[in-house]
Amino acid sequence: MLDAIRAIDPGVRHRALGSLTAGSPAIDAAVIDVDVVIAVVGERTGWVGNHTAGEGRTTADPVLPGNQPELIQALHAAGKRVVTVVVSGRPLLLEAVHDASAAMLLAALLGPVAGTVIADILYGVSEPGGRTPSTFPRHLGQLPMYHGHPVGSGYDHPTMPRHGYVDLRDSSPLYPFGHGLTYTSFATSIEGVRVEGDHVRILATVTNTGQRAGTAVVQLYARDEAATIVRPVRQLVDFARSHLAADATASLEFLVPLSRLAYTWPDGQRGLEAGDVTFLLGLSSADIRDEATVEVPTLVLT
Repeated sequence: MLDAIRAIDPGVRHRALGSLTAGSPAIDAAVIDVDVVIAVVGERTGWVGNHTAGEGRTTADPVLPGNQPELIQALHAAGKRVVTVVVSGRPLLLEAVHDASAAMLLAALLGPVAGTVIADILYGVSEPGGRTPSTFPRHLGQLPMYHGHPVGSGYDHPTMPRHGYVDLRDSSPLYPFGHGLTYTSFATSIEGVRVEGDHVRILATVTNTGQRAGTAVVQLYARDEAATIVRPVRQLVDFARSHLAADATASLEFLVPLSRLAYTWPDGQRGLEAGDVTFLLGLSSADIRDEATVEVPTLVLT
């Protein structure tokens, strides 16, 4: 990663701080004359040797190993803007690191091109195009945590005004499923919903409201409002990537098979009961920008 960053910015300086105790005067001395610190932390993954993550390697406390969280906090306490790169292949408890960072880049195990990919994103050569494929909790006690929890339970649903943990300031995920920022911003809305046979067609628009080009990952979720079996508060049914210049608008069309919403009935059949289904459009499972409800017919799968 250092070589890739220096290929873009030859003047960057490197300080190996991993072996220092957080709060050490050596940390302040190492960053005293810099404006921004790119801090690279994470887990060591592999088949053999001293690794902390990977296939067959799990932990009871899924945090950054060693004193890495304290290191990020110490850099922040030194008055520096910290851009933290977390290299890991799984969700971790990162709230303390998040709070101490000006920006966070979650880098999966990218292989031999990792350094170039990460450097390009940090310096704006390319944009971060990934979205979280799982939910990142704030606290270990929130596990298991997932965006498609049943209606009537979990951290978020439309019918319960009071929910969450009384001993947490925020019971929402740190990073919800589908989350990911870019170097611009977007607005999106539903323009029409109609049932066509055994499909639902959803028409939508997305607009780049920022000052540079970027790619929106527009996500479509659905919630069955009428099922006799408890269904998820939301389930991802489709998504679309749209690259847009600044101020540009694009039309999107989703054609969702009703079979994608099917579930097993008490009599063992599988299908979809007639009734209302709400479609939710947004930029993550927690960033819903618009919704529309349509009545769907009964569908029996054979």
